[in-house]
Order: sequence, then C-alpha cells, then structure tokens
Amino acid sequence: MINSNKVKERIAVIQGKIIEGNKLKSCNQTEPLWKSPISSSKCQFIFTRDRELLSDYLQIRRDSYQNDKYMRGHFNRGEPDIYDYKSDLLVACFNGEVIGGARLTYTTPEKRLVLPTECDGFTFKETFSEYPLEKVGYGEVHRLVVIPQFRGKDQNYAQQLLLRLYARAVELGLKYIFVPSIPLRCRLYRKLLYSLNLDLTIRKDLILESPKYDNVPMYLTVLEVETQAIFPYIKKFVCDPQKRAMLYQLDYETSVF
Repeated sequence: MINSNKVKERIAVIQGKIIEGNKLKSCNQTEPLWKSPISSSKCQFIFTRDRELLSDYLQIRRDSYQNDKYMRGHFNRGEPDIYDYKSDLLVACFNGEVIGGARLTYTTPEKRLVLPTECDGFTFKETFSEYPLEKVGYGEVHRLVVIPQFRGKDQNYAQQLLLRLYARAVELGLKYIFVPSIPLRCRLYRKLLYSLNLDLTIRKDLILESPKYDNVPMYLTVLEVETQAIFPYIKKFVCDPQKRAMLYQLDYETSVF
C-alpha cells in the first residue's frame, strides 16, 4: 500500500518547498488539452530519480502488466530492466499518491544508446532509412501505466503523461518519437495523441515479433516532433524554467536550452 503522506514528503523534498504552499492554478477544461498543460491543482508530474517515487511507479507497472489480459506474462511482467537506469522516468502524483508514470529512452549524436526495442537485428536507423536518424536525436516511449481508478472516461491522465513526454522530447531536442505497442494499445495511443493535436503515423506494415518480448506482435507509432502544430507553443514552455514547471518538474537537469 502506497503511503500518500510519505509521497507528499518526497515531492516536497524534491521541490525544495512545501507542496501546499505552491498550488498550481486549475486549467480551463473548455480549452484543448494541449492548451491546458496543467490538468489539476492536485496532480503533479515529475521526471525523477527519487528511489521512493520510482518504487511506487514500478509497483504500479508490475500490477498493470500482470493484471492486463493482453500484457500478462509478457514484456518482462513490467519488472525493472537496465533501461530504467538509462531513461527519463516520469511519474504522476495526485493528492500525494503516485497514480502512474511512463518512460522515455532516447539517443543523441553526442551520446548514442541502443533503444529497448532495438534487438534481434531490428534497429530504427535501418528500418526508417527515410529519416536522418544518424544525424539527430530520437527516442522511444513505453511502459506507460495509470492505476485503474484514474482511467475513467472523463479523466485524462494518460493524455497528460503523453503530453509531458512530448514536451520533454522537445526540451531535449529530439526529432522523432517511436512508440512500440500491441495493436490494441496502438489504437489507444493514436486516440490519446490525436486528442492532444499530435499527428502521427502507425506503421502497420511493420510488425515486430521479438523473442525479447515473447514474440508478441507489435506495431510502431512514429511522431515527428518539430512538425506538430503544438511544437512552437510547447517550445516556449520548456525554454522558460518557470513555464516548464507548469508542465513538469525535474529533480535533475538535462536540457539543450
């Protein structure tokens, strides 16, 4: 059982201030999601390396992967892997409770990294030869989970996680984001990303079946970062530390700006 008071204390330490003394304004729900980056005065999004917050996220991830009938027994059952130590991990905290999170793993010309899906002869660089991947940074989004009680039709926490992952990619200067997923989740991600006014391509002609993931068929969703309509708006936010804090906070610093 997650101790919400303990989570609040950890967030307060990360922020260097008392959470209650720095309430964020609620967003105008009549605006598009991408124009309302603050989803709730009670919800905070943090890219973190804090062990206790990540422990809560990893437990949610395990539970989700073990209880989802389409994921059960696959994808390492949501257990931690080496990429959890090489990625940017995002957690969502609602009223002192970690309710979900996601992972962004990326590679840049300055620091090349083999991404999680790249195995068994598959590489993004060779598969997507139409993109200049050898010259730019790109990343992979995966391990997105939200606890069941926050997945309701009128709740948008999955969208808000995806928005912040996109914003982080903008801040890091990445040019492309790849989202590998099973067909059912692929359709869900398309719906969520479209709701954020993010255009994408689903490569149904590319079916990945890797022993690493128990040969479960997966599609690839491709998002070009800088061609999105919301790119200029998001870039203004992440270039300004105060505005960026309205989207997400970091307890470490990595930025191209």
